Amino acid sequence: MRDKALVIKYENGIATVKPLLSDTCINCNSSTCSHKSSVFVATNPKQLPVKPGSLVKIGASVKSQIVQTIFSVGFPLITALIGYSISTPLAKVLNRIPTESTKVAGLFIGLLIAMAIVFFVSQTKGTTLTKPQITSVEDTSSTMNQTLSEDKAGQNTPCPL
Repeated sequence: MRDKALVIKYENGIATVKPLLSDTCINCNSSTCSHKSSVFVATNPKQLPVKPGSLVKIGASVKSQIVQTIFSVGFPLITALIGYSISTPLAKVLNRIPTESTKVAGLFIGLLIAMAIVFFVSQTKGTTLTKPQITSVEDTSSTMNQTLSEDKAGQNTPCPL
């Protein structure tokens, strides 16, 4: 994840930022798309020179990306393999003949369990696991400060990109 954002407030290494148009917005026909974005908090672990009005790039930390990969790919894969592995012994305990369809059913049950757990955790704790980080400062020109003051006045914010 690497997106541009406008710094609205900065105190003690914590920046309140508003996301700006990104590559995904290029084909969007909605004229109010960028105005519906909500502000969020990003950390500044590199202690970059950031002030209100700065244009910054926001990214996810490497730790966050590793945790997300393990949780969203590795965990479902492991539960699917466990479901596949226990399907044959479970069929024997239930006095059923273990077939390939039993193994496939175990695999899908494992995937469904993982999907439910991933969904539950992402809905309850997903946004608090790690905070986005400021990776670079792109522009601290006066035009960005002007854009910030216009936004505070409640006017439409033009895209500075």
